[in-house]
This record gives sequence, C-alpha cells and structure tokens, in this order.
Amino acid sequence: MFHLFGMDSASNEVVRSINDFKKNYSLNTGNLLFNFGCRKIADLSLEKVSWGASKKYVNSKCNGLLIPMANQLGGHIDLSIHGPKLDGIDLPVAALGLGAQFEEDNVDINLIPEGTIRWLTTLSGKGAAKNIGVRGQCTASILSELGFGDHVEVLGCPSLFINNNPSLGTDIKKKWNSSDLITKEKAISILAGNPFLNKHSTLERSLIEWVDVYNAEYVIQHPQLLIELANQWEYDKTNFNVLVKRWFPTRSAEDVLEWFSKNSKVYISVPQWLLEFSNKEICIGTRIHGIQAAIQSGTPAICLYVDTRTKELCEEMHIPHADAKLYSDGINLEQACDILHEWDWDRFDENRLLLAKKTHAFLLSNGINPTPDFNKMIA
Repeated sequence: MFHLFGMDSASNEVVRSINDFKKNYSLNTGNLLFNFGCRKIADLSLEKVSWGASKKYVNSKCNGLLIPMANQLGGHIDLSIHGPKLDGIDLPVAALGLGAQFEEDNVDINLIPEGTIRWLTTLSGKGAAKNIGVRGQCTASILSELGFGDHVEVLGCPSLFINNNPSLGTDIKKKWNSSDLITKEKAISILAGNPFLNKHSTLERSLIEWVDVYNAEYVIQHPQLLIELANQWEYDKTNFNVLVKRWFPTRSAEDVLEWFSKNSKVYISVPQWLLEFSNKEICIGTRIHGIQAAIQSGTPAICLYVDTRTKELCEEMHIPHADAKLYSDGINLEQACDILHEWDWDRFDENRLLLAKKTHAFLLSNGINPTPDFNKMIA
C-alpha cells in the first residue's frame, strides 16, 4: 500500500500559537483540502510520512509514495531544498497537483531553479511513464519545455473529487435557482485575500463591505498575519499597519482588531469546513481552495483569479471564475450573481467526470488503488 508523503489533512493537535498552527496545519489551510482530496481518491496507508522523514525510514516502511504538491513550480521555490527529499528513496513515486506560479503575463521558465529541475528529473525516474499529475495546461507546457512532457498528465486538483456525486454541478445549479436574492444575501462567505498583493486591495475592500452589509462570514486561509488576527494572537505591527492602510483606510487599528474578532474564521478541519459551507448560498474570493471547499459542499462559488496558478486550475476544472483585474474597482453581489446565472454546470459535470476518469487511470498506472468511493464516481 502506498503512503501519503507530506503534511496530510488531519491533525488532532490543539493549537495555541502561530508556531503550533504552522507545524500542524501549515500557514495556508488550502493545503489541507488537496491533501484531504488525495485520501478521498487513493487507498493509502493511514500512517503519516512527512517530507522530513529519513530515506532509511521511508524505504523500510513504505511500498510507494503519493505526493500532494502545490504551486511549487516557479522562481519562488527550489524543490531540491524545500520539496520532499527523493534522493535515495528506492520506491515508486507519483505526484498530484503540481502547479506553476508566475505573474499572469510573465511566465519565464528561466526563473525556475536548477535544483527544481534536478528534483523533477529524480521524480520522473521513480514511477510510470506518467507519474506527475499537474494542475493545468500552463504547468504542462512549462514542464514539456523543460523536457518532462512524457511524464505529465493534466488532472486539475484532487480536491475536485472530494464529493463523489457525479451530478454535483446539476445539484449546485438547482440550489442556486431555488433561492431568491434576499435568501442569498443572508448566507454568504468571503474567502479572504492577501493584503500584501496591493493591486487587489480595492477589490478586497469591496468584499469586506459584503461582510459589513450582509453579515457575511470572512474565511481566512493565508497569510500568517490574517491567521493571527482571526485567532487573536500576537502579530507583527508593521504588517498590521500595511493591512489597515490598504484594506481598512477609514478605520482605527482598534476597530480593525475588533472587526477580525467578530467576523473572521479559520477552518482546520476539512469536513467541518464543508459542513459549514453547505449551509451557505454563495461563496466568493481569490482563494481557489476555499472556493473548491464551497463547490465540494454543494454551494455555488466564484474564484476571482489573480495569477497563473489560480487561472489554470479554474479553467481546467471549469469552476466559476473571473479575472480579478476585471473588478479592480470592486465587485458587488449583482455582478457575482450574473456570473453564476450564466455558468454552464452541465459542462462542469462532464468535464469533472472526464478528469475523474483520467485521474483514476493515473492512479492505477502508478500502482495505486483508487478508493471504493472514487470507483463509484466513475462507474
């Protein structure tokens, strides 16, 4: 039986500080979702194996490794340093969910470190002909240009299959059409963005206004500052001042702290996250995996993509999306409703089933047994 090689999606640890949080849940809770997705589709050992495990331990305990990856292809990270250690591991290895991260109009493969290319070479030699599952066509094109095209399969993200209902899109469409605007206004979740991406500050301020006007929930995944504010922990004052200036320019620091205490929430349990979102009518924001949590719970949601990684995921999985730049002056509820009114949920279901079948075949070709639930989805 294969082992999940990475953070995994479940921890029973109670956190009391940001260091506890980082150790057990990372500093982006979206990571929990795609780790959870891997376990929903692949029949894996329950034993956790971290990226820091020794090669001696891994070789003695495991028959094979499935690695949940993220937006780790780009100039921002060297996988030979910050990725899972593969040298000396004498086992079959497959990866799911690898994605490129670049500015939308500046995809430059020369920025990718040599260490990452060496790591990809090692990975590609430890599995079937295609043992690198990637998020979308952008990532596939980059890997092909680097010489890894024969090892790549475009599969989207395993989080797409958390809900094994093959007619999920049809059910979301029914939910959307069954409620009026007043009902929708009473059950909204906003996926918080990143205050350090200043070009989207006006858009984020408009979504913050939704929180105030509609009493919407403000769900935080990342970065560290927002997690600290939501949990009322110590925080960096300089970063906090940046947040206040960009997102809350008319409010005092005391008001902002009170606002986060009242309105924000961080989920560290994927099942609880989906349960809460199942009672919402609409979710919106720039966080792709928070949007995916809503969709997998059966709730209409829109991702406002901000870079190549979110764009390719949205396009590959055909989840409702729009370019955040189109709403640089902000977005209102009516505009969001227009996007969802026009979305082709039948195509979503057709595309999702196609990706499920490709992912199912990818697992089998790499010697990984799909779960009974995943088998049922494509039956």
